[in-house]
Amino acid sequence: MSKQPERFVKGAIILSLAGIVAKFVSVFYRIPLVYLVGDEGIGLYQTVFPIFSILIAAGFIGIPNALSKLIAEDVAVGNIKGARKTFKDTLIISIVFGILITLIMLVGAKSMIDSTGEGFKYVIWGFAISPVFVSIAGAIKGYFQGFQVMLPTAVSQIIENISKVIIGISLVFILLNRGALLSKAVGGAAIGTSIGFIISAIFMVVIFRTKRSKYESLIKEDKSIENNRSYLSQLKRIFVLAIPVSIAAAVFSVMNAIDSFTLYPELAKIGYNTKYASEVVGQMAKAYSVINFPLTISIALSTSIIPAISEAAATKSTQELSSKVQQGLKLAVMLALPAAIGLFMLAKPIMRMLYPTSPGGFIYLQMFSICLVFMIVGQTLAGILQGISKQYIPIIALGIAIIVKIILNNLLITTSLKGVGAALASIAYYLVILIINYCVLKKHISFKLDKLSVFIKPLIATIVMLITVFCVFSGLEILLSNAGGELNGINNAIATLLTVSVGIIFYFGVLLFTKTFTREELSLLPKHKKIIGFLERKKLL
Repeated sequence: MSKQPERFVKGAIILSLAGIVAKFVSVFYRIPLVYLVGDEGIGLYQTVFPIFSILIAAGFIGIPNALSKLIAEDVAVGNIKGARKTFKDTLIISIVFGILITLIMLVGAKSMIDSTGEGFKYVIWGFAISPVFVSIAGAIKGYFQGFQVMLPTAVSQIIENISKVIIGISLVFILLNRGALLSKAVGGAAIGTSIGFIISAIFMVVIFRTKRSKYESLIKEDKSIENNRSYLSQLKRIFVLAIPVSIAAAVFSVMNAIDSFTLYPELAKIGYNTKYASEVVGQMAKAYSVINFPLTISIALSTSIIPAISEAAATKSTQELSSKVQQGLKLAVMLALPAAIGLFMLAKPIMRMLYPTSPGGFIYLQMFSICLVFMIVGQTLAGILQGISKQYIPIIALGIAIIVKIILNNLLITTSLKGVGAALASIAYYLVILIINYCVLKKHISFKLDKLSVFIKPLIATIVMLITVFCVFSGLEILLSNAGGELNGINNAIATLLTVSVGIIFYFGVLLFTKTFTREELSLLPKHKKIIGFLERKKLL
C-alpha cells in the first residue's frame, strides 16, 4: 500500500484527536462563562463571533487549505524550491490580509453597534486584536499540511484553546468582581480568545523555525524548479483558491450570522425585546458547543482530504482518487449517523450535565443534531471538490443555501416556533449544500460507492446503538432518579456518560461484527498487526 493514503488517514486521526481535545477544553470555557454571564452574555458573544469567524475565515481556513493544495502539488513532483517560494509569498500576503481585517472590524464596528446595540462594542474590539496573528499561523499550518504533516496544526489548536480558557475566564471573573457592565465582561472573553490566537501563532513560528528542514527532508527526490512568479501572480494564485475555500469553510459561521441578524428584528416584530433575543442566541450557542465535538472531526477529515485528493489528482492516479473519495465518504457517514442519533436522543441530559445552572435550549441541540448528517457529509464533499480544483462549486451551493435560509428564517421565526424556526431553516440550509455538492462531484469523478459498507452497515450499527441507548438510559433513570423524577446533578452525569460509553461500544461492536472495516483500512491504525490478528482469530475480518 502507498504512503499517500496512510498519511491522509493518519493526518485525519491526528487532527481529529487534537480537535476533540481542543473542543473538550472549550466546553470548560463555555460552562463557567455561562455561569458567569448567563444566556444573555453568551448571546452578546455569539452575535459577534460568527461575523468575526467569517472575516478571519481566509486566514484561519482558506489560506491554509489553499496553500496546502499548492504545496502538495509541488511536493508530488519533488519541487521543494517552488514550495518554499509559494510559502514565503503567501506569508507576506497573509500578514497584509490580517491587518486589513483588523481595520475592517474597527471601522465596521459602528454600523453593527447602530443596528444591534451598544453592548456589542467591547466584544468587537476584543476580537479585532487577533486577525494578523491568525493569518500568520494559518500560512505556517498550510505549509506543513501540504507535506501532510498535521501534528503542528493539532498541537497549536490545543494550545490556543487552553490559553483562551485560562485567560478569557480570568478576565471575565476579574471584570465582574470589579463591577463592570456585562458587555465589558463579555469583551474580556473576546480578548481572551484573541490572546489564545496570539499564543498559538507564536508556537507555530517557533515550530516552523526549528522543524521545517526535518519535514522537507521527507521528500527524497528534489526536482526543484525556480519559481519566478511575482507577488501579484502569487496573490492571484492563492486567492483564486483561498476565497472559495474560505467561503465554503465558513458555512457554519454564515448560518450563525444569518440567525444573529434575523432573530433580533424578526422577534421584535412579534413583541420580544433585545434581551430575549440575546437569550435565544445564547441557548443556540450552547447547542453549538456540543455539536462542535463531532463537527471538529469532520473539519479534520475535510482538511486532511484536500492535499490527499490534490496529490492524487496531480499524479493522474484515477484509482487513488476514487479510493480517496470512497474512504472520505465512508468515514463521514460512520461519524455522522451515530453522532446525530445519539445527540438527538440525549439532548436534554447532555445540556443538564454541561450547563447545570442554565440547561435551557436542549430543543436547539435536537434540531442541530439532525443537521449533523448533512453538515458532515456536505463538508467532506466540499473538501473533495476543492481538492480536484472545483472550489467554486461549494460557493455556489452556499449562495443558494443562504437564500433558502434567509427566506425560511423570515417565514418561521415570526410564528409560534420562534428560535426553533431558525433551527429548522438550518436543516434545509445544510441539505441544499449536500445535494448540490454530491451531484456535481458525481458528474466530475467516476466513482462507485460500495453502498453496503458506506451506508447500510453504519445504518444497522446506528439502529442497534439507538435501541441500546434508549434501554440503558431508561434503566439508569429508574435506578438513579428520586421518586421517578428527572435525573439531576451527579446522577444525571453518571447516567449520561455511562449511556454514551455503552452506545459507542455497541456501535463499533456492530461495525466489527458486520465486517465493515477492510484489512487495508485497519492497517492504517497504530498497532494494526495486533488488531488485525485479533479480529482474524475472532473471524471478524
